[in-house]
Amino acid sequence: MRIGVVADTHAPRYSLPSILHRAFARVDLIVHAGDLCTESVLDELGATAPVSAVAGNMDARDLAMRLPEHLKLTFGDRAVVLIHGHQAGTALQAARREARRLSPGDCVIFGHSHQAYNRSENGVLLFNPGSPTWKRSAPARTYGFLDVSSVIRGTIRQVED
Repeated sequence: MRIGVVADTHAPRYSLPSILHRAFARVDLIVHAGDLCTESVLDELGATAPVSAVAGNMDARDLAMRLPEHLKLTFGDRAVVLIHGHQAGTALQAARREARRLSPGDCVIFGHSHQAYNRSENGVLLFNPGSPTWKRSAPARTYGFLDVSSVIRGTIRQVED
């Protein structure tokens, strides 16, 4: 299973970079870790592959009412939890709280900080794809991939300007 991972796209202020459509052309699923801001992002990504998403703190009210704040996906014996990370403390703290509920080999995907993060802590992969549209204080605009089999491996890719 190959999963394309994005967060913090902040439409319509920013447009999705065209590289996402090419990069995600061969994924089985796209996950969005919140701050889509408008439903058009779901439609645009959904034209490439099926999409699962969670609400972020900047999402339009009607969109936030329809999306969950927490989503657990299972792939065989692997679990992937999707959150935005704005609920309390830093996004990384929120991801670590979620990780404590998971088994080694599982994954927490989060956003909110716009900072790419791809590290295993206590056997759980903590994965933030950063933002493909608005780098804020990050060094680059980024997105990611998860490859899920008997293990979960994450890769961060930079959006080339």
